[in-house]
Amino acid sequence: ENECELDHLMGDRYEVYEQLNAQNSLDEISHWLRSLVIKIKNHIEDHKVSYNEKLILDMKNYLNTNYRETIVLEDLGKFFYKNPAYLCSLFSKSVGKTIFEYITLTRMNNAKKLLRTSTCKVADVAAQVGYENQKYFYQVFKKNVGITPSQYRSKHLVK
Repeated sequence: ENECELDHLMGDRYEVYEQLNAQNSLDEISHWLRSLVIKIKNHIEDHKVSYNEKLILDMKNYLNTNYRETIVLEDLGKFFYKNPAYLCSLFSKSVGKTIFEYITLTRMNNAKKLLRTSTCKVADVAAQVGYENQKYFYQVFKKNVGITPSQYRSKHLVK
């Protein structure tokens, strides 16, 4: 259910029970269940992903959740039960960025959001997106965004 996102197909559980209760005979229930199974089967076939695509989706989810932490390739390998070099190669081919470029992009996007929407000090923003060294954060931010975090904030702060 979680992997295939069937909610839009069936509705919530209450709706399924309502539909089931609306059937008046065993034949109607049988017909309703068969049509539901066919819908689910077709949906799964239309939306199935390969093992590697699923692995990439899981890696992106992991990186989007843990970008604040120090991410080490060996730890990723252990977490996903794969060789770190294989993960790097697969990720780069699929996403078009290295794992570390992806993490940096994620951190920069979250830093920009914090700079636009909060009044936290830049050092606090740096720490919140995974950079312990504020000076290094400034360098990475300027390299990726083109301006310093302070300049970005002054141009884009949502008031």
